[in-house]
Order: sequence, then structure tokens, then C-alpha cells
Amino acid sequence: MSDTFRLQGRLCDTFGNPASEFFLAIVDQDMLDEDDLLGLGMTREDGSFDFSFQGSEFRQDFFETESTPDLHLVVSVRSDGALKAIFERSFPSVAWDNGRANLGDIVLDGVDLDSPTHLDGVDATPGYSKRAQRLDIDNDLVSHCMAEVAPIVEQLTGWTGLLDDLKFEVADSLAPYMLREAMTADGVEPGSLEAKFAGFFMELAGGAGAGCAMYDPHIHTVIINEPIMEQVGIEALKIICGHELVHVGQYKYTPGLKAYNLSHMRGMSLDPSKVDQADLQKRAAYMLELEGYAKYIEADFLHKRYYPLGLMSYHASAWEQLLRALMAMLVDGTEEGREAKASQYSDGLEQYRSKQIGDDPVPFELDVGTLYGGEAFV
Repeated sequence: MSDTFRLQGRLCDTFGNPASEFFLAIVDQDMLDEDDLLGLGMTREDGSFDFSFQGSEFRQDFFETESTPDLHLVVSVRSDGALKAIFERSFPSVAWDNGRANLGDIVLDGVDLDSPTHLDGVDATPGYSKRAQRLDIDNDLVSHCMAEVAPIVEQLTGWTGLLDDLKFEVADSLAPYMLREAMTADGVEPGSLEAKFAGFFMELAGGAGAGCAMYDPHIHTVIINEPIMEQVGIEALKIICGHELVHVGQYKYTPGLKAYNLSHMRGMSLDPSKVDQADLQKRAAYMLELEGYAKYIEADFLHKRYYPLGLMSYHASAWEQLLRALMAMLVDGTEEGREAKASQYSDGLEQYRSKQIGDDPVPFELDVGTLYGGEAFV
């Protein structure tokens, strides 16, 4: 893909010992604007790192037209619960060959890997707090990421054909897709004022960074939430695509799951007074399995092993933060809903981690017949 760059290197001390699993931030230094953060994460056990980024990721501000980035690297360690910088170095004249560069061994001069000294006044994550558009997302970019990550997900899970007939969409919001079946059940027209209000409410209730993407099994489509995902790096987009491909496999290889999900979604009326919350909560319990496993593959394998410098960065605008704060104060259950959704990922992740033996991921297994009301779907 055009305008794609790939950088690699290795951190070591003066004796050649690897800086194993040290925290690393790589930015494009800008003289007039805040630095453009390109990669953020951990080095591998041998001290190496490599990652890809788009040209748009170092042209985040107006009037930036440079053809290659001015690289600056910051190495950090965690101390007292916070990241503390221990080394920094600039690379003003990197030789790029068809968008690829190798920094070779980067010697951390004066750094004791076992007991490093902190650098005062050096930001461990320069550019992270910057709210910026890093990617120009379209179907071609999503297809590129899917083509790269699908074989990895298939290898990790044992599933095949995850891209077969799969469609992609880039959308301004996930809400219309998430609410479609509930609106169908309620007889609400998608373009009506009621539908727009429900979508607006759902977006705000989701919280900052919620809803990066989703897989809709009923139209066999992965939808990318552009306002959020345009703020991440391309490696992070690949990770999220991989997360959604796990869901593709779950629905493809779990008998009855698609029908069970449809029943669940159509049981969620836009009018809370029409919903049996206890029944709905029981029906939604299976999402712990689905989201937990997708998060497990995402975090422990795609992010940790394949894309360790994948930049996940999302910052809500001041207006969004204000609206969400007001909603949390005025609408009962807003925070509880966010916490419940977050627990599907965190609790499910720990559940699968506890089952793992050795280095390979545990397989996904779900018997729909054992779910609440699931006997009717198998």
C-alpha cells in the first residue's frame, strides 16, 4: 500500500545485552507543533521492535508536508505506578529505502538495564495526549489490514475462511447497526427522530473510546467507527480488525449462535419500560464469552506478539466530554452500563487467560444449548 512506512531496530546496553520488554515511544519531531506519536509499546524479549505507520500519522497538523518523519525515540520503565523516561535519542537523517528503515542496534549509553536512572523533564509518552486524526480510513485501507491480519487470526484460532464473502463498511457511528434489530422489533423507522435520538443517546452512553468497530453477523459485515479509529495508528487498526475477525469465526463455527443473537437483539426495545431487565441480563450473559475471547486474542496475541507498538489512542472532544458528564449526572444507570460492558472484556479476558496452558491460545468453545433460553436455537 502506498505511503506506508516500516521501521525496525533493537535496544541494547553497551555490552550488547537486550533491553527486553522496555517501554518505547517513537515520534515524529515537529518544531512548531506538538510531536506526532507514531508507535507506543514494549520491545520484544531480544530488545527488538518493528512496526508500520502511514504517512498521515506524521502529518497530523496543518501545513505538514514532509515526505519522511524526523524520528525521536524515548525509552521508559514503570516506577511507582508511572512510566519514567530513562533514555532518549533523535534520528534526524534516517535512510529510507522504499519506505523501510532499520535503525540497527540502538545502544542505551549510560543506562544500567537492571537499575536505570530516570530523566527529569522528559515525557515518557510524547504526543499521546494530542487529539489528532492519524488515519484516512476507507474500505481499501480496511481491506489491506484485514488481508494481513486474517491469516494470523486463523492460525491462532484454528478457524478458516474468515474473509469469505465478508463485507466492510466505514461509518460515522455504530449506533444504527447496534439498534437496527431493536428498531425493527419496535416498528421504528431508521431515519425517524426517535431513531436518531436513540442513536445519539447510545453514542454518548458508550463513553470515550467505546465502539471501535463491530461485526454484524446478520449482514456479514465489519463496520469501522471512523471518528474513533481515525485517531489510532494503522497497527492498532489491524489489531481491531483482528478482534472483529474473531467474532466472524465465533458466529461461523458456533451452531445456533447467529439465531440466538438475533433473538437477543430483538428483545432490546428502545423503550426501557417494555424490557424485562432481568431476562435481558440473563440473555446477554453469553457476551462475556464472545467479547472475552476476542479481547484475549486481541490483547495477548495480536497486540503483545504481533503488533506490540500498535498505537491505541482516542481522546474525546471537550464537547463530548461535557455531554457525557451531563448524561452521567442526569441519567440513572449510565455509569453502570459502561462498567457492565467493560467487564465483558476484562472478566472474559481473565477467564480465558486462566485456561491457557503453554504458549498457544485456548480454543473457543460455546454450546448455545447451555445458554439461557438457548435450547430453542440448536
